[in-house]
Amino acid sequence: MPIFSSFKKFDLNNNNNKNNNNNNNNNINNNINNNNNNNNNNNNNNCNMNNLNNNNNNNNNNNNNNNNNIENNKIKNWKVFSDHLINEGFSMSSVVDIESGEVSSGFSIIGYHELQEILKLLSGKFTISINLLSRRYFIVMQSEFFVSGHDSNTSSFLIRRTNNKLIIGTFEFGKLTMDKAHQIINDIYTQITNSDKGEIVSNLFI
Repeated sequence: MPIFSSFKKFDLNNNNNKNNNNNNNNNINNNINNNNNNNNNNNNNNCNMNNLNNNNNNNNNNNNNNNNNIENNKIKNWKVFSDHLINEGFSMSSVVDIESGEVSSGFSIIGYHELQEILKLLSGKFTISINLLSRRYFIVMQSEFFVSGHDSNTSSFLIRRTNNKLIIGTFEFGKLTMDKAHQIINDIYTQITNSDKGEIVSNLFI
């Protein structure tokens, strides 16, 4: 009896060992699966990070493109405004950026010194005349946002200031009346300030 009993215990121990080994194998397999899942998750996270980086790059590119488009549209619009003055009967016209001196047309009505003279007029300095395209014009009216005058013959000029730009036009009496010229210049001022509120010069009024 004791001999058979010891065999049975041995068998039971063997079975227990086999079960433990199976459990260990299962645990190893589970760990392998978990590692695989973790690797997959890491790969997915890497993909998501790549997508996020790509999206950020795309957004940056879009922002840069939008900024470039805005700048291009500004310059393009200046040309439209100066062309409109010519189409309405002005002899010469320009829209000038006050800070940079950049002009909208292929030629400039004013040079650097003329621009400085105009800015002094707009700041309140009184002067009798001003040069535009080597022609001397006598000042008839000046304020913080508007200057007008005429030469000794039949030509006149108007300058209307926005916050950052000067709208300048010269015209002949036979083609435009002073009232009509004022209206055209003021219409362009309204278009510029409607499209960019930063160009409104209400803070310059006394």
